[in-house]
Amino acid sequence: MDIQGSFNTMASESNTAGAMRQTSEVSLQACKACSQQKKRCDRALPVCGSCVKKVRKCYYPVPEVQSDEALVNSLYRRIDQLESAICRKSTLPRPPDYGAKYPIPKQWYFSTLLSYRDAVLRPLVQQYPNSIATMLQTTWMQAAWSDPCLFHATLYSTSAHMDITHDTPENPVTTYHKTETLRLIREAIANSDHSSLPTSVVAATLHLLYFAKLKGEFNEGTSHESGIEALLRYKGMGEPQPDNIIGYFLIIQQVWNALVLRVKTVFPVPRVGSNHRIGNYSSLLSNAAERQMERPPRLRLPESALELVREFAKYSTMSVIDSTSTWSNFIASPAYQQCSTTADSKQSQVEKCCVLAGIIYLRALLNVGSSTDLNSDPETQKYVLSLKDEITNCDESFWYRCGPEVFRWVLMTGAAAGSSLSQRAWFIARMCPFCAVMVPQEVDDFLAGADHLVWLFNHKYPR
Repeated sequence: MDIQGSFNTMASESNTAGAMRQTSEVSLQACKACSQQKKRCDRALPVCGSCVKKVRKCYYPVPEVQSDEALVNSLYRRIDQLESAICRKSTLPRPPDYGAKYPIPKQWYFSTLLSYRDAVLRPLVQQYPNSIATMLQTTWMQAAWSDPCLFHATLYSTSAHMDITHDTPENPVTTYHKTETLRLIREAIANSDHSSLPTSVVAATLHLLYFAKLKGEFNEGTSHESGIEALLRYKGMGEPQPDNIIGYFLIIQQVWNALVLRVKTVFPVPRVGSNHRIGNYSSLLSNAAERQMERPPRLRLPESALELVREFAKYSTMSVIDSTSTWSNFIASPAYQQCSTTADSKQSQVEKCCVLAGIIYLRALLNVGSSTDLNSDPETQKYVLSLKDEITNCDESFWYRCGPEVFRWVLMTGAAAGSSLSQRAWFIARMCPFCAVMVPQEVDDFLAGADHLVWLFNHKYPR
């Protein structure tokens, strides 16, 4: 792995530096005579000043060359010290001590994976202390730190997330923790009754289900889905609620399921109420526009980008859309014109993401009643690829701070229009932390809006 390679390089450089110190003008250690007499040594080479005055032989200890393993362990300790120092300056609850005893035998990459997870969630918790992200950072990790099964599942999900977002094949670390999670789930089920089965078994299985679907392992995903249903019956758990982690995952995976499998609705049971028609349903985009206006001005998107969002939101709730006038009105709109001429790089990135997602979204709105499949339409896919490039290069911290609800719509639009499973998985994996900034009370609105978007792109498919 790249990380292991970097450790080996650092070890090599350190050993080389150790050998070179013998020829420097000052030793790193006091000479033996000064050390034995507990006298101050100026460490001059080849003979220190004290030994020159006393006319005695001056010997310096030969520095020990650390083995690669010893050096890596010292690097771990240094990382732990730095992480602890950072945590002491933070007002957030401190994450698990990476220098403490793990619930499973320690591997060299544990600190790296946990630090990656912490780096993703910690800024979200700072900005949105009442969000799902806070539960994932505190309650979840407190449970994982004492539960081997959940700890394996946490490392598996973190490693799998890195695989997807970096467009890399599944690595041995991912496979190992997936295998161990499965083994411990089976052991827990075999050794438990209704009352003693740990809830963490359900949580760990949800991770397996989630990433199996994203990686295209549909048979395995279906098996995990059946297993979760059986576990919920076994535990006597009722309707999932978004105010706890397991309930949130059970609800949110319905959205990922609809995007991955291209089904018409995020709800397993048809809802009673409005049909999924334009102009008769709350859209994800109209909800995002409303949330933006509830924010303080300093924590909103740039005004030009906000105008674009409002423009697209207006189309998403119209009962009838004329394709010719819609396109011409959009191109002529002040928001689009200002976006085309802006020079500020960050503002330009935000606007480009909104424009590209908006064009894809408009094509879906105008495609209602048409036989065109946007997922295989070359023109639409050109915009999807451009959107992916813009997202790759954008400043996600700005979106977290000023527009997570809009970026959810951007990412979900890309996922819904993606031509391949790997493309849809890439957008979904990027969307996960932006969904985690929601508070439980926002989940129902998100589901309703997501249902509208899923129908908009998938209503032509038979399922």
